[in-house]
Amino acid sequence: MISLLSIRLLLEKLSFVNPVEIKRIKKGQSTHVFSIIAKNGKKYYIRIPKNRRESIFSEVLIHQKLSKLGVKVPNVVAYGDSYSELNGYSFILIESIGNNSCSLLSSANSQTKGILRDAGKDLFLINSIATEMFGTIYKTKEQYTEKLIGNQTTYKDFICHRIEKNIGFIEKSLFFSKFQMSTIKRILQSEAFYRHISNMEQGYLAHGDYNLEHIFHHKGSYT
Repeated sequence: MISLLSIRLLLEKLSFVNPVEIKRIKKGQSTHVFSIIAKNGKKYYIRIPKNRRESIFSEVLIHQKLSKLGVKVPNVVAYGDSYSELNGYSFILIESIGNNSCSLLSSANSQTKGILRDAGKDLFLINSIATEMFGTIYKTKEQYTEKLIGNQTTYKDFICHRIEKNIGFIEKSLFFSKFQMSTIKRILQSEAFYRHISNMEQGYLAHGDYNLEHIFHHKGSYT
């Protein structure tokens, strides 16, 4: 477990921010997340992989690529691997975008539609970044590279390696009716579907958790 003291010691070593408050955020799925408020009032977040063997560099690289394309992503203040203050874990320190989450807005609001339209343009740019191979981007320190490399050789491998498990999950969740599920299964078992996934040669970056909570605005303007 990463302690608040560990975060404070790391920040002192980096000399980037002078924290007056450090809080653990419980929402992180794949990373430990801490919010930091500096003496000047600016807010930051530090993210640390839950697996010590994972490097944060792929996320840094993605931030850099998106920033060059003009996508509105948090500014990366610092990052690093294997810091003793974090017992060998890597980290990324980013500025807070601040503002308000769109999860609090009504989807029927005309203002909301404008924000989501602008966010969709950024999503298009995210999906324009090419990757090598397919699937989850490698994060292990042994794979430290300036390329975004997936963990599946082909698109077919990526789609099929968990397809039965995913179908089972969808059935249990009751998202679809029995008729809809039978239609989905028929499509996934069709020759046309396998021909399509077998012919896919190029992978592209995709947002793994894109929802209203991760889209921000300020007084109706997308940020």
